[in-house]
Amino acid sequence: MKSCWGFGIDLSAEFVEVERELGVQELPDDLIGEGTRRLMDAASRLGLTVRKMQKFIDPEQCCRDGRCSLGCPVQARWSAVRFIEAARENGATVVTGREVTGILTRGGRVTGVRCGSRVWHDDLVVIASGALETPRLIGNIGIPTAPLFCDTFASIGGVCPGIGFDRDVPMGAYVAHESSLILSHYSRQLVATLQGAGHAVGEGDVLGMMVKITDEDSGSVGATIKKGVTEHDARLLAQGSSVAGAILTGAGVDPVTFVSLPLRGSHPGGTARIGVSVDTSLRTRIAGLYVCDASVLPKTPGAPPIITIIALAKYAAKRM
Repeated sequence: MKSCWGFGIDLSAEFVEVERELGVQELPDDLIGEGTRRLMDAASRLGLTVRKMQKFIDPEQCCRDGRCSLGCPVQARWSAVRFIEAARENGATVVTGREVTGILTRGGRVTGVRCGSRVWHDDLVVIASGALETPRLIGNIGIPTAPLFCDTFASIGGVCPGIGFDRDVPMGAYVAHESSLILSHYSRQLVATLQGAGHAVGEGDVLGMMVKITDEDSGSVGATIKKGVTEHDARLLAQGSSVAGAILTGAGVDPVTFVSLPLRGSHPGGTARIGVSVDTSLRTRIAGLYVCDASVLPKTPGAPPIITIIALAKYAAKRM
């Protein structure tokens, strides 16, 4: 992604910097587990293009316990905690346990933040509260906000005795299909749902996939958060789920055992997007006030946005 969404933002240098810093690389073959490999082979036999997912995992340190998303016990997986540690080493004071309840301004300039009864003053403030809280903060000081999008996804799976998919690196491979990603996906909720349907399965007896779509930005953030599924979204989910079912069947799952989980969403964004709430340097119309989180993304990436967000942060920092 060299030019960012038609706004003329060139993140080429920042992407190179981020990928080097985080150690981003395609998973090596010895970290592709049996379950993931079966799904990849089944997709290939269907004529689909399968790719191994790029990860920020040190292969030499990986303990292969499949619980990466719960926090790597051996720190083989990069974590944003490293940024916090680096900030402290460079003299920053990290304040925890304080909720920012308001942005302070005077004469069109930012002057600090309020945390309940406590106030911190500064002439440079970067809001990075995420797409659900950032619009509330900036909306309270008159900055326009935008509709909410997220990566809506469906999970589908079934019984595959003894596959050991629970120990695979999560989401190790994917298929790009129209406006969706179909990923290898293990979920303990699939295990519970199968058990509830009467199947005698353990954590290592389930094979699953996730269908993640590029959804329409039809949500809103106010006193409550609202995000529905449009007809367009439903069609993409149905098409992707059909492909996922075919892949699972080809990988050895009995279609009779298929179950799906309620629709969920991840990676909310777009509520303080470039061109609406911030300019191409991520500045708001309040001097000294910036936004740098997924809320500035002008369209849903349909994929994990963490690399893009970090690249945008580096890009913005150079312009502050």
